[in-house]
Amino acid sequence: MLDKSHVHTMVSKVWNDEETKSFVTREVNTARVENRKSTEETLTHLIKSLTVTHLKIKNKESALTPHFNIYTDRKSTTEEELWVNLRTYLATCTYTLPLQGTGKVIKAPFNCGACHGVDHPRGLCPFPGIKGWNGPTYHAEDDPRYRGRNYSRIA
Repeated sequence: MLDKSHVHTMVSKVWNDEETKSFVTREVNTARVENRKSTEETLTHLIKSLTVTHLKIKNKESALTPHFNIYTDRKSTTEEELWVNLRTYLATCTYTLPLQGTGKVIKAPFNCGACHGVDHPRGLCPFPGIKGWNGPTYHAEDDPRYRGRNYSRIA
C-alpha cells in the first residue's frame, strides 16, 4: 500500500539526485556573485524542508485513490524567480516507485469552495471544524447524494 512515507522517500530521492544537484549548481552559478551563497543556502533549505501529506480522496465509485501534497518551507526565500524556477524544475521531474508506477505532478489541482485553498477539495476542508470558523460549514461527505462526486479532480 502506498503511504506518505513511501512518497516522501520517492520525492526525497529525486530532490537529492545528481540532476537536481546540477540544477542547483546552475542556479547558483547564474546568480549574481554577491547572491550566490544565499541562493545556494535557500535552495538547499527548500529541498531539505520537504513535507508530504496524504489526502483521502475518493473516485466516483467511492474507492480511495492516492493523492499526496508535497510542501516545502518557502518562508526562507523572498526571491520569487528562484522559487518559481525550483518549483517548475521539480514539477517536471519523474517520480516513480517500484511496483507503484510513476506519479503525476499536478500543480494546485483543487479549488476548495469553503476556504479557497488549492491543496484540498471542499469535502476535505479542515476549516469548518475549527472553533471560530466564520465560513461555510458544508462537507460533501456528509451528504450521501454527493458521495464520490468531485473528490478526484484532475486538472
